[in-house]
Amino acid sequence: MKKTRAFYLVIVFAVSVLLLTAVNAQAVSEEAQRHMVRGQTAVEMAKVPADYDLAIEEFTKAQSLAPDWPEVYYNLGVVQEKAGKFREAADSLKRYLQLVPKAPDTESLKNLITKLEFKAEQTITDEVALDIFGSLGNSSMWQLKGTTPGSDPKEIGSMRFFRRDGQQIIIAYESGVDSKNVQKTETKRVTPHGKTLTFDTIYFLCSDRSRNEDGCPIWRSFSLEIVSRRYVRMSIKVVSPEIKPYIDAAVANFSYTFQKK
Repeated sequence: MKKTRAFYLVIVFAVSVLLLTAVNAQAVSEEAQRHMVRGQTAVEMAKVPADYDLAIEEFTKAQSLAPDWPEVYYNLGVVQEKAGKFREAADSLKRYLQLVPKAPDTESLKNLITKLEFKAEQTITDEVALDIFGSLGNSSMWQLKGTTPGSDPKEIGSMRFFRRDGQQIIIAYESGVDSKNVQKTETKRVTPHGKTLTFDTIYFLCSDRSRNEDGCPIWRSFSLEIVSRRYVRMSIKVVSPEIKPYIDAAVANFSYTFQKK
């Protein structure tokens, strides 16, 4: 794929020259051509994917001034792929092929469009991340596995992913027992940050939430990261004070994975 990307980046300028000649009759304005050159220069200067945003901005300005100029869409498709904007890249190249239906590279571009559409389907947007986090508590969809010694999935029974509510995830978790040793449950709302979700819970082994020989309370810090649509990593830091709260605490770290069934 790297060779394919490099190939398209190299030939884009050659194709640009040919297309520029072809559309001169359409009276492409000098201002549109100026933005095209600025965009191509931005491509030459780009070092990291984020740098291609400037090129996209310039090509978009050229496109607004010359909406039927094939070169605009070809250039946009190339840099949008570089910037990780796969859906937009596919749409741009489709428009290019509509304007140049007999382009010599039609078949290779169609294949590239198919690849870009697949990549777009697998991209984790903020909305996709919210849906994934909101579904992790569904055991019919996800399988939880421990990945470090002592990481038994049964040990995190105090945590329950409940559901998505707008831009937040509502989590229900066991928080302790009452005077009759009946399990108590609390809920909290958590806002993910892109593909990551972090939150803390406290589990009290005694009903009055004070110290006893069993060692309550127990703090748990959860950190989750979406790796793909089918794989989520989770780590848990457990803090159980041995003598006094916050002092001489015993700390344990566990790692887990959610895998799509």
